[in-house]
Order: sequence, then C-alpha cells, then structure tokens
Amino acid sequence: LTHLHYRVKTMNKITISNKDLSKGISAIYSAVDLKNVDKSLNHIKFSVSGSTLTLTGYNTELQLISTIPLYEMYEEFSFLIPARKFKELVSAIPDSADVSIHVNHKEMFHHTITYSGSRAKYKLVGVDPSSFPFIELNDKEDVIDLTVPASHFHYGLMAVSDFSATNDVRYFLNGVNLVITDNSI
Repeated sequence: LTHLHYRVKTMNKITISNKDLSKGISAIYSAVDLKNVDKSLNHIKFSVSGSTLTLTGYNTELQLISTIPLYEMYEEFSFLIPARKFKELVSAIPDSADVSIHVNHKEMFHHTITYSGSRAKYKLVGVDPSSFPFIELNDKEDVIDLTVPASHFHYGLMAVSDFSATNDVRYFLNGVNLVITDNSI
C-alpha cells in the first residue's frame, strides 16, 4: 500500500505547464465576454483548490468550465485575470515552459504573472473574484448527462446547420436549438 503525502502550499502561487494552461484557456475562451462593460465578464476566473485548477469563462448566456490537475496541493484561493491579454501572453511562450502565477491580494488585486524558464515577467491588474457571476446547477432536473458518439452528433448538426441564420437581428435564429430528453437529442 502506497501513501501519497502532499505538502500543502500556503502561498497564493501556482506552477503549471504552459501546455496544460493553454488547453484550459482554449476550452473556455469562447464563453468570455470580451466586449461587456462589466469588467469581471472579460476576465477568466481561476480557482485553486487542493490539486485542481478550475478555469471559468462566462458571458450572459454561457458558462464554460475547464479543470486542470496540479501536481502539488494548494490552499484554496481564486482570482480573475484579463482574458484577452493573458491568452496572448500564454500563446507567446513555448508549450514546454512552466508558468508560475503569483497573486498578491494586498495590492488591490494585482496579479503578478511570472513565466519560469524565460526572463519574461508580467504584472496584470485583476478584479475582485467575488464580483464574478456563477451559474450553479444544484437540482438534478437541471443536469442531464448524455453520451453521443461524436460522429453522430456532428452528422446531426451538419444536417440542420444550413437552416440557421448567421447575422439575423432575431438572435434566437442564429443557431441550432437542441431539445434533449432522457434518451435523445
């Protein structure tokens, strides 16, 4: 029997591979509302808990969440970081680099981003993480798990996508309506 012992990091600092961070940002970036006047909506929420980093992007219609495993245990903390600028910085460095993110809440929520393995050091101004809206789905009625082969889902979308508008002012016509029941879409 093997026991894993983690030493819990108490600082508001994490280290993660740039490849993992880049994948996580790409997974949620489409939900970030870059044009909204509410400053918190054009940020990505980072939440650290134990050995998991959770990234959340949100606009008024969609919330996307991506989780990334961390290789060390950390105390729980969260912060918001400007999405567009941070994505540009992350994409500018090689996937093989490690990224260190240090959060200093004493300086009006400044977030210092340090990329280890290179000489680059950036300081970005964040926003209070408590201002970030969050959709909570606690009812079993709100959550449906449905597994569909990707090829079937793709075929179904392709069959109806020609009938959706692209720039109609009636925004509800600009997509495809999915009706999900217990065993079908």
